[in-house]
Amino acid sequence: MSVQLLDQQAGVWLVKGDIDFSSVVGLRQAGFDAIEHADGLCRFDFSAVTSVNTAALSLLLCWRRKAQQQDVEVEFCYLPSELHAIAELCDLSSLVAVSSLV
Repeated sequence: MSVQLLDQQAGVWLVKGDIDFSSVVGLRQAGFDAIEHADGLCRFDFSAVTSVNTAALSLLLCWRRKAQQQDVEVEFCYLPSELHAIAELCDLSSLVAVSSLV
């Protein structure tokens, strides 16, 4: 399954599919575009992600850096448990702190 970034509602984007080394580059750019057009807050909902590897952690770091450059707050919601485990192993647990859509 390929990965998609789908516009759900104002400022909320659904990430759907597998995040791996072959899909992360296109997804990274789609997220950059979403951040560039955000109105102060950009939320990424990972509830439809089916699998991840370390490329997903790199993706979160890239999106967070881009958001800081654009002066946009970014939130990552419903991250897969596998991503939490990878972040913990890399001592980056704060990057994947639990957040949910309200």
